[in-house]
Amino acid sequence: MPKAKQKSKRTTVDQAGYSRPRRTATATAPPSQPGAEPLVQAPQPNPGVEQRGPGPSASCQSSTILLIGDSMIHWLAAFAHREGKQGLGSSANVVWRGRRGLKLGQVIGHVEWVLPGIQVSSPSHIVLHGGTNDVGRAEKHELFSLLDTTLGRLHEHFPNALIWSDILPCRTYSGFSKDEQPTTDRTRRALNKHARCICRTIGGSALTHLDIRHERRELFRRDGIHLSETGNNMFLHSLIKGSGNIA
Repeated sequence: MPKAKQKSKRTTVDQAGYSRPRRTATATAPPSQPGAEPLVQAPQPNPGVEQRGPGPSASCQSSTILLIGDSMIHWLAAFAHREGKQGLGSSANVVWRGRRGLKLGQVIGHVEWVLPGIQVSSPSHIVLHGGTNDVGRAEKHELFSLLDTTLGRLHEHFPNALIWSDILPCRTYSGFSKDEQPTTDRTRRALNKHARCICRTIGGSALTHLDIRHERRELFRRDGIHLSETGNNMFLHSLIKGSGNIA
């Protein structure tokens, strides 16, 4: 007997970036407004895999690239380290700070947590790969507002340093029925488009990963979300190609 289709659960994003049941149709207030507070050190959970690119310490480098992201960056950091490519082929000091489960509302706190550890108060470039855990978890206009706040605050404190890395597609979006998968992916594409528009407006830039497509089964693990070795290799080379215009 076929299983009854499970109704998806849409939630709003609270001030810490965690999802909670949506009570009203009004947008949830973003965690903070741009310019509300300076970025300061704040305790956060374990940021996950942290690999530093080869070469001299940050203080001796002409530039430092800070990669902030969710589990996609967490696992890519491990892959890049095994391949000896954690430096992205760049002359810059590359610092990886991936945190599994990271949501857009937690990005600012995560940056605050990692800055003291990399001995650089103002990285020359910040590559943000986030949003994987937000797609479909709130209304689109709420996620747009969260992107506005997060990218705006990063730009305010690190002018002309921000680089958005597009949210990658998934073969399967967890928690959504088969019929809801196309709608969820359209939300992902809309978030990427909105983030790229913000970056153009504030003087940042964006990295796209057009070769990573959901129909390419070999690029994903069995969960349909995380990348396989082949997928991580493609993702890594996309970042390497993009970093060539940075350092």
